[in-house]
Parts: sequence; structure tokens; C-alpha cells
Amino acid sequence: MTDYRLRGFSELKSFLDDLPGKVQRNIARGALRAAATPVMQAAKALAPVGPPSNEGKRLYGGYAGLLRDSIRLKPRRARDGKTILGLVAGGRVRGKGDAFYAHIVEFTGAAPHVITAQNRKSLSVGGLFFQSVKHPGMRARPFMRPALDSKAQEAIVAAGEYVKKRLATKEGLEVADIDVGIEQ
Repeated sequence: MTDYRLRGFSELKSFLDDLPGKVQRNIARGALRAAATPVMQAAKALAPVGPPSNEGKRLYGGYAGLLRDSIRLKPRRARDGKTILGLVAGGRVRGKGDAFYAHIVEFTGAAPHVITAQNRKSLSVGGLFFQSVKHPGMRARPFMRPALDSKAQEAIVAAGEYVKKRLATKEGLEVADIDVGIEQ
């Protein structure tokens, strides 16, 4: 874990403390989104893209890039009323398919295993039909954690710059002289 020494954030916080709660929450949501955006872009760039099997296309609507397209920001409200913004991968992509395997790609990979056709049907691989096939397995190919690791500092600065810009434009406060950044 890395510790960062933030520059300019205490000044921004003192400006925020003088604003009504609703405005503070709106600015905080925007800052979270600004911070998560570079991490999301990096995760999409790092996500492995490969052609799905015929069975994957049929069952899950798979296509090359489905995992990448499943990466999104997902806001939700916590029990205490605070907004939590998650960066998630996997699950259904609206009208396109289901990247249910995102956690396997990120964390564990897959051990070699046999896939057997169900209900007297057959499996289609490369235009040939089989009752069972041997899956060779795969190693994990993390894309979310490396994205966070590579963009953490940029995300922090993006959040600070968003707050600074919002305070200046919407609230009319003079914050131009506040230098937002990270000290090593």
C-alpha cells in the first residue's frame, strides 16, 4: 500500500465545509466520477479481447470485446445515505451479452477441464461437432488491479481538479491559486 501526501486538498475541504450539505454531496459525486474515469479507461485498455467460442456466442451473446465493454461505473447508495461509486467488470452488457467470467479472468484463471455437451446435444468447435472437448485452461490476466495501480495518482489529482473547477464555476469561489497535486 502506498501513502500519498496530498497538496491543496485541505484548502478545498475548508471551502467545501462552508457549503450546504446537498451541494457538498453533489460535488463529492462528481469528484468520485472524475477520479474513477482514468482508472476505467486504463482497465478497458488492459482487458483481454479475444473471439468467443460458438457456444459462448449462442448461450451468452458473447463477442470479441464483451469483457472490455462490461467495465463500467456503478453508483449505489449506502445504508448511511452516502453514495458509493464502484468500478465493476462483468455481468450483463445492455442488449449485447453476459461477461459472467470477468472474475475468473481477473483473479484465478481456469484449470484444464473437460466440457461435455448437455441433453444429447453437441459442442461446435471450429465448425466440427463433439460430445466433449478438453479445455486447456488459462492463466489469470488481471486488468482491474493493474489499472488502479497505474492510475491511482492521476485519479486523486482528477478528483481534486474537479472539486476546484466546480467550486470556481458553479459556486463562484476564488480557488485558482490552490495547487492540487501529490507530493512524493
